[in-house]
Amino acid sequence: MKRFLSALAMCSLVSGLLGAQTVFTIDKAVESALSHNVSVERSAIAYDALGRKSSNAWNVLIPSIDAGAGISRMTSSDVKSYYGSISATLGITPAIVKSIEKAKLDYDAGRITREIALRDVELSVRKAFYGILYERDYVALVESNVATAQKQYEQTLARQRAGLVPEVDLLSAQVTLENLKPSLESAKTSFANDLANFKRLVGVDQTEDVSLDGSLDDAIGLSAIDVSGVSAASPSVAKLEKSLEIAKAQKDIAAIGLRTPTFALAYMYKPSKTDVAGSDWEDAGYVSASVTFALDPFLPFSQDAETIRSASDAVRDTELQLSDARVAERLSRDSLLRSIERSRAAIKARSLGVQLAERNYALTEDAYRNGTKDLLSLQSASDALESARVSLKNESYTLLQAVLDLEYAVGVPFGTLGR
Repeated sequence: MKRFLSALAMCSLVSGLLGAQTVFTIDKAVESALSHNVSVERSAIAYDALGRKSSNAWNVLIPSIDAGAGISRMTSSDVKSYYGSISATLGITPAIVKSIEKAKLDYDAGRITREIALRDVELSVRKAFYGILYERDYVALVESNVATAQKQYEQTLARQRAGLVPEVDLLSAQVTLENLKPSLESAKTSFANDLANFKRLVGVDQTEDVSLDGSLDDAIGLSAIDVSGVSAASPSVAKLEKSLEIAKAQKDIAAIGLRTPTFALAYMYKPSKTDVAGSDWEDAGYVSASVTFALDPFLPFSQDAETIRSASDAVRDTELQLSDARVAERLSRDSLLRSIERSRAAIKARSLGVQLAERNYALTEDAYRNGTKDLLSLQSASDALESARVSLKNESYTLLQAVLDLEYAVGVPFGTLGR
């Protein structure tokens, strides 16, 4: 007996190693996605690039340096001339300070964009996780309905052969069974497709065997949600607020850069020598300083004046977008709150339906044991119970989605509201 148990344990161990599954809780799925999702990695590249640009924004104060060398000969003479050159130029405008500030604003905007990318991925993963949990239960329900219809068809076939029921009853049972089979295949296909998309989201290989550890019952214990004290802004509003700062900085750069003088410093060292006996190297370089003041920006019909007006238009346009986004945020928040309250009320009703189905199943089971109910009646009661449970899970899934959308909209961490 001991040998048998040891062999059985060894077989179980080997089977487990060969068919090991990767089990994801919702938090583990989010953690995996934030480490391996392609969108997250791409946002990190863009954010790092903005960081470098912000750190090196002062490089506009570095002169442009060029170096060169050459040889020339006139077509009417064999005399050759040799020269080398090195030059440095630097242009300075009062708008340089604003340009450096804008680079830092761009970096801040990049941080917000990255945070939005992370929240978008997390929202998608959490929704996909709960969606797969619901589809898993729905597939089980349809499989149960198909099994019941199969048994009913087999029983009706036996009774029809015995002459107890007409042929039309057999055809009706067959039609019921055949109509359920495509529904089962459709449910399985949707489940497989969404599971494959979930694997892509969390960054695992499609060949990996994945299972989810979670329950839609998380929604049943959700309390009433109050966001009146939440001060966080939605991602879209936060991004537009930063975009408005950038637009204002761009307007200042256009106005200051075009309407203020440009100071230019230049230096060139250019030694040259002709291929003639007794000639020496001579320096043809120079040092210069200049001030340039453009007049075009002060002409209302000029291109520079239009550039300044366009920058002002961009500020006004962004202000309108921000104002509209704030109104849309409040409307979305109120709509989601109403949806959440409706789902919470519906869950209470669905829970009562489950209790009723459980009671009916218990009574039918007792009657079956006593011989007053047949097997199909018991199976029908079981299917009704499973259907009531899936209906409750469907409403729970709807509620969890609404809560996730609300948490995203108001900018609070996921899992904060209603817990």
